[in-house]
Amino acid sequence: MIMADGYHITAEDMNLTESNDEGIPLNLRKVKEDIERKAVQRALAYCEYNVSEAASLLGIARPTIYKLMDKYQLKEEPSNSN
Repeated sequence: MIMADGYHITAEDMNLTESNDEGIPLNLRKVKEDIERKAVQRALAYCEYNVSEAASLLGIARPTIYKLMDKYQLKEEPSNSN
């Protein structure tokens, strides 16, 4: 349940407001790597782990996506835990 002061739920009601505390990553290399890793993961998932399609979606060559998958230790197929 979410409690709100008015008729509409706001970002403040859900504690989603921006803060200027030191938890924000400011190391540009780290930020870029995080974004790059997430983009590769999302593209692979979207393309059902078809590496050629994921590379095309990202606008990169297949060898490049393989290098990124190796760099971020991403597998070609999701592991089944069943």
